[in-house]
Amino acid sequence: NSTPSKTEKPWKRFSRQKKLSQQLPEAFQMISRSVSAGQTVPAALRIIADDFDEPISEEFALCYEQQNLGISRETSLRKLAQRTGIMELQLFVVALLVQERSGGDLVGLLDNLAAMIRKRLKLQNRIRALTGEGRMQALVLIILPIAALAAMLLLSPEYAQSLLDRPWLLGVAAGAQTLGALWIRRIVNFEV
Repeated sequence: NSTPSKTEKPWKRFSRQKKLSQQLPEAFQMISRSVSAGQTVPAALRIIADDFDEPISEEFALCYEQQNLGISRETSLRKLAQRTGIMELQLFVVALLVQERSGGDLVGLLDNLAAMIRKRLKLQNRIRALTGEGRMQALVLIILPIAALAAMLLLSPEYAQSLLDRPWLLGVAAGAQTLGALWIRRIVNFEV
């Protein structure tokens, strides 16, 4: 079982969440089709567990197995949402629980949720494309001073020595460089 743990590296968790988010629209569509064909929601979860790639298949398989072992559907769904940390999956769980208690059009709800996630992913990709130039400029601005210092050390060591004799000057430059990098990162990163 490779479900994420609390000690998992942040970049691995981010990568897993990103892949899960990309798989959600198809999974919600599959659940919608299964339910409209007369299947139960747990049976639809089993279909996702059997037919989809990791990591979504693992998560839904664990949720399905928890229900088979006697854990209530509400508890297993809430654990699924908590484990993944994905807002869309949390919305899915809330929608299922509300629909279970008060009824409603689950198929339409799942179709709308899948469409919303697709639009969100499309918007994220568009923003990433539009901010690509800014990210590239940031990379150049970060690397350029380091490359210039390395070139000075190779081509004119006596000139570079005057900088090395003043380490506070290099510290100030490094601090300004870090501040600039963080500022640029904040400008080009958007939460959608």
